[in-house]
Amino acid sequence: MATSESTGSTDQTVSEQVIKKFHQEAAVFASRNDQVFIEVGSFDDPNSSYYNEVEVAPDKLQDWLSPKSSYCVRSKGETPPRVLRLLVCPLNVDMSSFLPIPKEKLQQSLRLLNLEDSYVCDEQLQAPPNWFNIPLDDGLEGFIIKPEMWDSEVTNFSLLMVTNPSSGTTCGVLHMLLKAELQQVRKRLDALRKIAWNPMLLPTILVELRTKSIPNNLSKIRTAVYETEKVIGTHKNYEHKSTHARWGYYAQGREVWDREGFESSAGELTSLASHCVLLESKCQINLRLLQWIEEMDNALPLGAAGQRAGPGAQPKAALSGKIAFMRNGLENNRIRSEYLGKRAQVQVQACLSIMSQRDNALNLRISAAAVDTSEAAARDSTDMRTIAAVTLAFLPATFAAVGGRVPYPLTAAAIANDPKTFFSTGFFNFQKENRVVSAWIWLYWVVTLGLTAVVFGGWVGWARLSRVKPGKSGGSLRGRTRM
Repeated sequence: MATSESTGSTDQTVSEQVIKKFHQEAAVFASRNDQVFIEVGSFDDPNSSYYNEVEVAPDKLQDWLSPKSSYCVRSKGETPPRVLRLLVCPLNVDMSSFLPIPKEKLQQSLRLLNLEDSYVCDEQLQAPPNWFNIPLDDGLEGFIIKPEMWDSEVTNFSLLMVTNPSSGTTCGVLHMLLKAELQQVRKRLDALRKIAWNPMLLPTILVELRTKSIPNNLSKIRTAVYETEKVIGTHKNYEHKSTHARWGYYAQGREVWDREGFESSAGELTSLASHCVLLESKCQINLRLLQWIEEMDNALPLGAAGQRAGPGAQPKAALSGKIAFMRNGLENNRIRSEYLGKRAQVQVQACLSIMSQRDNALNLRISAAAVDTSEAAARDSTDMRTIAAVTLAFLPATFAAVGGRVPYPLTAAAIANDPKTFFSTGFFNFQKENRVVSAWIWLYWVVTLGLTAVVFGGWVGWARLSRVKPGKSGGSLRGRTRM
């Protein structure tokens, strides 16, 4: 039965890993309860064609799925000249004992392609998405189609079909991943019951289901790109329309930078461009599948069965028209996805350029503030140097003139005991009865000027020694020996 780990429900066959990986509810996936036996008969009278979901006994299933058998479950009426007998079931359900192809022949074909025996029913692709013929005898034609789901290693569906062109009998087993798509297959086969016996109709229906969401996705992408263009102010600027200007389409500078959503625009546009690449790839893969279906349809010798189809059925012509219609739609969607992807990429570049302009403007403001700060610091430094120079100019003279008066009477003992003298010599006396200036005033100026010269010279020398060139100290370290 199921070849992979299943969920807690006995009816669910898809693995727990798939459910968790893609964040889906278990009810989204097809289960054993969705298994159905479909029998579609086509008569010369189109109104007599039927679609039935039947019950097939286990002992009759092998005969029912044999393309060489005329067995039909329909109990009354004549046997249809053309019939499709299809078993639809979930993935991971092994039906190898009931397939329209002998089990040994199928295994031989799969091993030749380096595929496992469980390839037909396995939820894992085991190989890139593929479709291929199976060599059969007795005029039978068989093929397998197994594409991917969600751009991953998980299988979307696996279809094995065998047709008997001479009798117009087609039998197959279809393993489906999603419950909704399984239901859509049932509805489409019912609607196309008149030509459902054609073995290539079901593959076109499955391609139709795989690609029907592409136009809607492209429409969403187009709207998202358009809205982002308006946010960053790049939507049709060359037209210079007054209405667009009023609506803010032509905004620039700070008006754009401050808009809500501007910061996330680049990320959203990148996501849109990536989605466009995915859709373009999806279109190309399904175009190749359609081309293969068309080649198979042209190669299958359905002439005798087609002639019996009557004027109302025309299966070959109808299917060819459907394939051409789908091919044109996919090609147009591919072109549109390519266009939208390039459009999004252009907007990414524009958005990054605008962000760069904003960053440059911010850097300019920071640089201007830094210049103002440095100028203020330079002014403060100049002021401090001026204060220091003035202080140094007066300090020696003040130091030399620490004596405030000449002691009286002017004796050696008085001069020696007076702390307000320099070298025990008084230079100034402001008492009225004595001289104002001492005879030693010349010594004051000699000492003052000498001290001033020494102080200023030491200041200048120290300042020069403290200015070390950037490369000088580094160069001196290169020659040092590491201890």
